[in-house]
Amino acid sequence: MRRRGRPPGRDGAETRRRLLDAALELFAAQGFDATTVRQIANAVGVRDPAIYAHFANKQALYDALLAEMGPVSLQALEIDLDEVAAGTPHEAVPLIVDRLLEAW
Repeated sequence: MRRRGRPPGRDGAETRRRLLDAALELFAAQGFDATTVRQIANAVGVRDPAIYAHFANKQALYDALLAEMGPVSLQALEIDLDEVAAGTPHEAVPLIVDRLLEAW
């Protein structure tokens, strides 16, 4: 049985890319809070500590995705701004983030 860790023949840039792709899929499917570093690592086939060779923490992964994907216009998110404004920030932020992930 092959030991888990950095996949053989893969360089750091490819592993980083695979981590970002897996994180995006998991964040979109489960949400940021429900997604664990372990789930991201498992999706790529590496151990949890391998993530920290590329990112300081889960938030840094998310920030890298935002920086890479760039901003999406509010029109693309198809959000009713009156509805968002009527709600609390606790309600609005998850809605906006979910729509952002769907748009990507």
